[in-house]
Amino acid sequence: MTAANDRTSIATRGARLRGRFALGAIVAALAAVWLFTPLRALLSPARLAEHGRVFAASSAAPALVLAVFVGGGLLLFPLDPLLATTALVFPPGRAFVLGLTGALASSLVLYPVGRLVGRRWPGWLERPRVAPIRARLRRRGVLAITIVRLIPVGSFSLSNIVAAAIDIPFRDYVLGNVLGLTPMMLILTGLGHAARVLGWAVP
Repeated sequence: MTAANDRTSIATRGARLRGRFALGAIVAALAAVWLFTPLRALLSPARLAEHGRVFAASSAAPALVLAVFVGGGLLLFPLDPLLATTALVFPPGRAFVLGLTGALASSLVLYPVGRLVGRRWPGWLERPRVAPIRARLRRRGVLAITIVRLIPVGSFSLSNIVAAAIDIPFRDYVLGNVLGLTPMMLILTGLGHAARVLGWAVP
C-alpha cells in the first residue's frame, strides 16, 4: 500500500510539474509573440486608431471591437490602450458602450481560464500566507475587483485570472468589473470627445 501511495504521489507531482511547465511555456510563447513579432506595432494605439477610423462607420464595427478586446485579453494585451483607442475613434456615447462591453466580454472569457488555473494548480492557493488573503477577498469580492479596476496597476488579464482562480463568485466578479471600469470609461470618453473638438484626434 505504501509503495502504491508513493507511486501515486510521484505521478501526481510529475503531472503538476508538467502542468506548470506547460503553463510557463504558454506564457513565454505569448510574451515572445508580443515582444518579437510585428504584433506589438500592429496593436499600438496609433495603428488601432487608424484601423478603427476605417471601420467606425461600418455595421461590423461592434463585432470587430468585441473581437479585439477578447483577443487582446487572451494575449495579455494591456486594456488601457484599447479603451483609449475606442474613446478616440467613436463618438462619446458609442465609445462608452463599446469600450465597457468589450472590456466586460474580455473579463467573461478570462473567468473560466482562471477557474481552470485554480482547479489545476490549487497548491499555491492553500499556502499559509495566501489562504487568509484568499478568504478575505472572497468575502469582499465586489470591493476587491472594483478597487483593482479603479487603480489600473498590473495586467487586466492576469488580475481577472487570479480573481477567478481564488474563487471570487461570478456575480461579484462581474459587478466589480462594471463598477470599476465605468468611471475610467467615462473619463476616457470625455477626454476623447475633448480631443476631437480641439482637433487633436481625427474626427
